[in-house]
Amino acid sequence: MRNANQANDPLTPAARTARSGRRRVAVIVVIAALALTVAIVGAYAAGRKQGAAAAAATTVTESVTVSPDPGSPPATSSRGAAPSSASRSSVPSARSAAPRAADDDVSSQIRLEPGYGVDLDAPEANAEEVSGPDGDIDLHFSDDLTVTASRAALFYYYGTESDAKTDCPKTVKEGRSTTGPLTPSAIGSQYCFRTSRGAYGWFNINSVDLQPGPPEDHVVINYRVGL
Repeated sequence: MRNANQANDPLTPAARTARSGRRRVAVIVVIAALALTVAIVGAYAAGRKQGAAAAAATTVTESVTVSPDPGSPPATSSRGAAPSSASRSSVPSARSAAPRAADDDVSSQIRLEPGYGVDLDAPEANAEEVSGPDGDIDLHFSDDLTVTASRAALFYYYGTESDAKTDCPKTVKEGRSTTGPLTPSAIGSQYCFRTSRGAYGWFNINSVDLQPGPPEDHVVINYRVGL
């Protein structure tokens, strides 16, 4: 005996079977689409995790070579780390020899403390403690903090260092703009002079400290001789 639904259903058994099959196919398609979506999302998430792990594992190290004190091997430290020691370019002190620059286009430099002078005609400008610009001493930094020349005359110079080779001999020969003992207070001021052996020279004030207390009073000059 058929129930009421079967009695009212106008579809034949074959039609009902086809409709049921289509429903099953639709359900399978939906399930497959959901599974594919889940697989894609999972693969994307796994890829992001792998990329983050690779980025975290990658480090870039930049090394800086620090020049240590003479006689010890170079040390290497990472960027940002404080080096243990670094070499500092130093000006020859009043008690050390200052080799003259090998290149004629480069001026030499020396530091003088009060009571020290230097023979600029010598192959090495060796500052020594002397009483004044006597004998072979060409420039002297006295205890009263003035600089004097061996021939008792310094000449103001206002040109360039490169032009001093031709200008200083002319300035000294003409004997103009002369000055006696000078207080080296103006950094960058320039002067022409003659050495004890008659060579023409040029120098300027590179740095100076005349203030009471440490460091010790001194003057650092850049110079050229044999112009």
